Amino acid sequence: MLNINDLAKQAHTLTERRGFKTDVFSCLKHCAGEVTEAVEANTVYNKTGEKADQNHLAEELADIIICALTASAEEEIDIERAVNEAMLKNARRAYGTQTA
Repeated sequence: MLNINDLAKQAHTLTERRGFKTDVFSCLKHCAGEVTEAVEANTVYNKTGEKADQNHLAEELADIIICALTASAEEEIDIERAVNEAMLKNARRAYGTQTA
């Protein structure tokens, strides 16, 4: 079974080994850049209508997750518990017909 907290520790170690900062501010700044790259990948994907760019989008989404995991490990947050609690909280929320 996937252990998100173990992945967070691995992401943190790899980030340090690569010489990147692991403080939360730096992780969030990096994550913002990855979100921009994911938006660009998705825009290209939608404009072309081809699935060739889906791999690029997948890579950028993975980078976003890695940034968040690194930040959670830096702060010693039980991210697996936090994600599970957020999923439950979101499932209980009453949503209307909202658009993004």
